[in-house]
Amino acid sequence: DVLASVVERFRRDTGVPARFVFNGRSVRLSPAIALEIVRIVQEALANVRKHSRARNVLVRLTADEHGTTVVIEDDGVGFAFEGTLPGEELDRRRLGPAIIKERARIAGPR
Repeated sequence: DVLASVVERFRRDTGVPARFVFNGRSVRLSPAIALEIVRIVQEALANVRKHSRARNVLVRLTADEHGTTVVIEDDGVGFAFEGTLPGEELDRRRLGPAIIKERARIAGPR
């Protein structure tokens, strides 16, 4: 419900059509992990808002016996990311992808 609300707020605030889809079965996540997932989605949507010029956004949460996966897709312009800056530089500058990477590390496989 929280992720659906985050996506709906993004849609309302930006006017960009955005959908939330849940695939899988209900899972119990610790409050700390659930919070990191919400923050990852918020950061990704902030990046979409600032940089992508997307016309559509899809946030998909999948949960099964192997774990929980979040995928954020948009049809925006994208940017050259791979190999542009080394990971250490992304971390030093605290750029969006580094923030998402750190939050994912914190949530990590459990």
